Amino acid sequence: MLNKIMAQCISLKKHRILQKEIVYSNSLQLFILIVEYIFNDLLIKVLSTSISSTKNIVYNRN
Repeated sequence: MLNKIMAQCISLKKHRILQKEIVYSNSLQLFILIVEYIFNDLLIKVLSTSISSTKNIVYNRN
């Protein structure tokens, strides 16, 4: 009887640890997604600014 209870406790403990790992994994994936979104947005702004300034230089020469 005691062995059965101990086995259930160990199983429950492993299950909780697994759930925590899944939550941390999902949180990390969400964080990475947000950082990628911000980085892509900044990259697009920088590229569009550099392209527009390059166009201005080309047009000013003509």
